[in-house]
Amino acid sequence: MRNTGWRKVGLVAAATVVGSLADILLSSRLPMLRPLTHVSWHPNFNLAVIQFSLSLTLTVNWGTLVGFACGVLVLRGSK
Repeated sequence: MRNTGWRKVGLVAAATVVGSLADILLSSRLPMLRPLTHVSWHPNFNLAVIQFSLSLTLTVNWGTLVGFACGVLVLRGSK
């Protein structure tokens, strides 16, 4: 099976989402999973002709990091 770049990105993204969902489900029972870190970025500009505004927020928790690490490990093991 060929490992293309998009397949690798998809696998790591899916593992990250699964880890984040598992963290959300388990955080009520395990208090160490509760701390979240929010990273936001709000670029905007206003010219005479065009106006642009964007809001990006990334929420990182332990499950996200563990899912990302597991996805990378699965990729390295599949070679």
